Amino acid sequence: MEYLKIPPRLRDDRRILESADLLDIPPIQMLGHVLSLWLWALHNAPGGYLGNISAKVIAQASRLEETVLRLLDEEDIEPANYLRALIESGLIEAKQDGLYLTSL
Repeated sequence: MEYLKIPPRLRDDRRILESADLLDIPPIQMLGHVLSLWLWALHNAPGGYLGNISAKVIAQASRLEETVLRLLDEEDIEPANYLRALIESGLIEAKQDGLYLTSL
């Protein structure tokens, strides 16, 4: 059985707070999206290597469409903006050969 080790400090991690701020969403919601992405990566991105998959696939893996904004009938987050926030905050690293998840 595979599992994801979640460090207790992750809830208040600077990268979670920064990406939530960039997207104007609650940090706890961002945490849920990031954990969903990491769970997806267990089987789909060995070693955290995402390659050159699209922002839309990353958003789908993060369950971005399952957002509280939809319940509030507010504007959705665009996948490209979501990916940009992940990169700018340091949750994803963009290298020459593709994208990589950084360690939690």
